[in-house]
Amino acid sequence: MLALLDDVAAEVALPADLLLAVHDSTWEFSNEASAVFARVQHDLALERAHFDAERRSAFVAGVLSGTFTPERINRDAHLFGLAPQNQHVALAARAVSADDAAVIRRAIASAVGVPVDRLLLAQVGAVLGFIAPRAPESVIGHLVAIGPPVPLDQLGASFDEAVLVVETGTQFAMSGAVRLSDLGPRPLVLSAAHTAEGLVARHLAPLEAAGRSSSEIEDTARAYLDCDQEVREVARRLAVHPNTVRYRVNRFQQLTGLDLRSTEDLVTAWWLLNRRRG
Repeated sequence: MLALLDDVAAEVALPADLLLAVHDSTWEFSNEASAVFARVQHDLALERAHFDAERRSAFVAGVLSGTFTPERINRDAHLFGLAPQNQHVALAARAVSADDAAVIRRAIASAVGVPVDRLLLAQVGAVLGFIAPRAPESVIGHLVAIGPPVPLDQLGASFDEAVLVVETGTQFAMSGAVRLSDLGPRPLVLSAAHTAEGLVARHLAPLEAAGRSSSEIEDTARAYLDCDQEVREVARRLAVHPNTVRYRVNRFQQLTGLDLRSTEDLVTAWWLLNRRRG
């Protein structure tokens, strides 16, 4: 356009200073227009990325919550780089903030070898849910619950198991990559609330009535069971004398009526104390 302008200016004998001013104005307009186009392109890219993220999140939530039909899952899987016939792993984790969620996302992405921006996740109820190609070997500093590997259209059941694991692991202050098989009988602690109320009234109410020492007695009894009844290990963990441990355990048995030498009483004590953990 400027070359054409120069030709026309020569034909009509346009003054040189006026031609120079036209050139300057044209370049100024061109620069401003380029900046506007760049901003529009940037905004469109952000909007597209946001739309893609929402679409990915909706797919993950639909798969993990079980609200998507197998037909829909298998139809849409390729849109997110997934092969329906391959096995996938559902993961669950809890985040206390958006920043914490970002840290967990990076940790899982690194552990399963997936770029952070390609890791499929969504908020499903109170937990973060992930669809991963494999289970992480380890995750440091966070509790990440792992469901069993299954085909994509069965991942809802895998996620349900992962949610149970993360709820149980949170109750027991666990961390790392945890499967249901790693929990032993711990998930039972979360069940049968009505039954627990009656047993608490029967066994732990007298303990609570013991006054200021009740919390020390309860903590010692819990540590005693956690340490497989090894008095010296409990003493080391609580920084008290072994005789103090023995005294508190005996007081626990007297107040609760639970004899820890009896298998049934020991199981009941473990169950009740761990329901009150934290």
